[in-house]
Formats: sequence, structure tokens, C-alpha cells
Amino acid sequence: MIEKIFEIIGNILKEYGIAGGLLLYFLWKDSRTFELFRNTMQKIADQLESMQKDQTELKKDMEEIKKFIK
Repeated sequence: MIEKIFEIIGNILKEYGIAGGLLLYFLWKDSRTFELFRNTMQKIADQLESMQKDQTELKKDMEEIKKFIK
């Protein structure tokens, strides 16, 4: 049984790296800490998505400026 648990933990660490290790730790420690981790990761994901949208808009603006200059 313990060998199976260690195998699962090893697979998670191989698959997800440090983020997976932190997730396992927070799940083990307590649910409130995990909730904080989850919320933080969601905020980071939202910020990255926003940055990608801004980058796309900037690329469009740059193309319009290039057309205007020519």
C-alpha cells in the first residue's frame, strides 16, 4: 500500500514538477492552505491570460502603425 502511494507521489512529481510537489504538500497539510494555493495559481493564470490579450492587441496596433507609416 505504501509503495503504491510513493509511486503515485513520484509520478505526480515527474509529471508536474515543483507545482505538483507543492500541491501534494498543501493537500497533506490542510485544505485552507490548499485553497490559498489554488486561488493564487488562478490569479496568476488570469494575469497571464490578460497579458496575452494585451500582447495580441499591441501586435494589432503595431501592424496598423506600420501600414500607416508606409
